[in-house]
Amino acid sequence: MKPTTDEVLKWAREVGLTGLVEGGLFGHFEQLYSLAYAAGAAAMKERAAKVCDELAELNRVAATDSMWQWGECAAAIRALGDDDE
Repeated sequence: MKPTTDEVLKWAREVGLTGLVEGGLFGHFEQLYSLAYAAGAAAMKERAAKVCDELAELNRVAATDSMWQWGECAAAIRALGDDDE
């Protein structure tokens, strides 16, 4: 789940970025944080989908019926939007 603005402000203060927060530069910091969060979320989404792909392939090789479920799992993960949790 994406952190709230209040949480990001709290973390900025905790790591000593009080001047950034109080100096009116928080908007830039929040934009940077949002970009970093989105990149991390996209990477984790793809890692999860790859696990489903690998399980689908293992099931295909083993000729089990659950192969299609894992393939659908990977497709569903990749179809998630940026706002999905």
